[in-house]
Amino acid sequence: MKNPLLLLCLTVGLAIGLCGASVAADKMDTSKGSSKKASAKMDVTPHFKPTGKTVSAARGEPIFVAHCALCHGLHGRGDGPRSAFFQPGVQFIPDFATPGYLNGRDEQLLQSVREGLSRLPEPAILMPQFKYILADDEIRSVLAYLKTLAVMPAKVTGLPVVSEDTGEQLAKKYNCLACHQAGSKIVGPSYRDVAAKYRGQPGAAAAIADKIRKGGTGTWGDIPMPPKAEVTGPDMKKIVEWILSIT
Repeated sequence: MKNPLLLLCLTVGLAIGLCGASVAADKMDTSKGSSKKASAKMDVTPHFKPTGKTVSAARGEPIFVAHCALCHGLHGRGDGPRSAFFQPGVQFIPDFATPGYLNGRDEQLLQSVREGLSRLPEPAILMPQFKYILADDEIRSVLAYLKTLAVMPAKVTGLPVVSEDTGEQLAKKYNCLACHQAGSKIVGPSYRDVAAKYRGQPGAAAAIADKIRKGGTGTWGDIPMPPKAEVTGPDMKKIVEWILSIT
């Protein structure tokens, strides 16, 4: 080729083309590597790894309260706050406190907890797959705790008119603590926040009692609070006095 300028241009163009191809290849390799890393992060596998702690009912109780009581109730009677919104005749929550209910059902219950229950389409409330949430010995500890419920005093609707329990104990009996805690917000506001809102107002105790008895939504957000019409007058008085005493 006689034109040296043309030869120089072709050489530079070829070099730029090869460099561009190399950069594109590097980017593609990097992208593939990133995709593999992302896929690895998205690969969710069950825990099923022992925590090294002994399976026991004492360990199972706080796990049950934290993960199960919202539907099953603090005493396993199937009367947790969320149960009020289940579909009648379609969704069933067992009463674990029924004598003999758990006999011979260990594997069935363990499987249900691990795999969850998804027999109904959304928006029905379903039980999650706890194999992705809890270690297997934690699940077995929950089962150990459930087996103690049948021998504990059962929660009944006809509570005695006079109770020796404290306001906090009564709040637990009526499943209030499944959604409210004294000093921290969970499903509903903390009782400290409730006390701060009403304390000093005329008729504060009556207003709180009315809210507990009738339930409702809107005061603290959109999550509805189920009514607690079964709370007796004396028990309600103790619960409200306890709430207002929290600072």
